[in-house]
Amino acid sequence: MKQENLFVTDLDGTLFHSNVTVSEYTTMTINKLINAGYYITFCTARSYYMARKIMNKINFNVPCIVFNGAYIIDCMTGEKLVANSLQKSLCIEVLEDAKKIGIVPFVFGQEKDEEVLKYVLPENKGQKNFIMQRKKQKDKRLRFVNKIELPDEIITLNFIEKESQLRKLKKICEKKYENLLSIKFAEDIYLKGFFSLELSNHNADKGKMIKVLAKYMDIPLQNVVVFGDHLNDLTMFKVAGRTIAVKNAHREILNFADEHIASNNEDGVARYLENNLLNKFL
Repeated sequence: MKQENLFVTDLDGTLFHSNVTVSEYTTMTINKLINAGYYITFCTARSYYMARKIMNKINFNVPCIVFNGAYIIDCMTGEKLVANSLQKSLCIEVLEDAKKIGIVPFVFGQEKDEEVLKYVLPENKGQKNFIMQRKKQKDKRLRFVNKIELPDEIITLNFIEKESQLRKLKKICEKKYENLLSIKFAEDIYLKGFFSLELSNHNADKGKMIKVLAKYMDIPLQNVVVFGDHLNDLTMFKVAGRTIAVKNAHREILNFADEHIASNNEDGVARYLENNLLNKFL
């Protein structure tokens, strides 16, 4: 029987615990539902590589959305179904603007079909924490460079700084590249006081890619259920049929959501799925 619903969860702050892990309970529950024929996937700011590394025991079998909508990936094969990359000439201009302010990004991209994360020596606590966490996870994408080099395919430029510096660059980008870039600005959920400014293709947007994925899977948007916690989830909340916020979500997400559930650390998403789907199936 054709499944008529699609369940899409954000990861950090939503499905993941605050220590960036997935509980055995969540893993077991989602796998049971996938085996029962339910369509469950994820939509995240993370790369496919890191998302699957953290969730290596969950057997996702429908496409997922990564890099905040830059890619839609086939979870069965790892193949890119949709790629919203950045133009190199545009990135060069942005890097010049950033240089005048005195800031440098982390550069996510691909070279010879291999995902890379290029970075220079971290200068602040936010940047150091960003790299330290990825080294702990043995992130094979890390490429230290003395000067930022742009890869063959550019996915996103991610700046981590104090708020005032990033607001300067954000203002410049909004003025010069408003129709060319997707601009995402938010406080770091793992290190308060530091902010992230993520610049990507103007189509790299969770809401836009939820629409694309639903059409690809022949599921009406009103039958798409999304789970989230942070401001980058708002665009997918605006297009989905049902919106569910974990208890720890940003106030704006809580206000927008149709329903509130237990927090990420209480396995809120898995408990909702179990109570509303698994128990009915059994």
